[in-house]
Amino acid sequence: MSLWEDVSTSVPIINNELGVMSVWPNPANDVLNIEFSHTELVSASQTNYNIIITDVVGREVLQQQYNKAVDVSSLQNGIYFLSVYKNNTLLQTKKFIKE
Repeated sequence: MSLWEDVSTSVPIINNELGVMSVWPNPANDVLNIEFSHTELVSASQTNYNIIITDVVGREVLQQQYNKAVDVSSLQNGIYFLSVYKNNTLLQTKKFIKE
């Protein structure tokens, strides 16, 4: 593999139970939207899912119950990781930029 081959900017999927996770807009200013390809699973048991946002050094900066739109307006500009958990088990993580 050469240094210049395509490199993904997201963390690999840990658990594919929810399908593919998309976050947008990226970069985000005020609200970050979250969508899964298997939306029926999330809708059926939404209360079991939590969102944790960490900064690049791993500090937790936001935690909340799953919601399709996350208010990121209070975050400082920078790079963050949005992780989705179900019953304290990490399912997926995506990188996003806050502007």
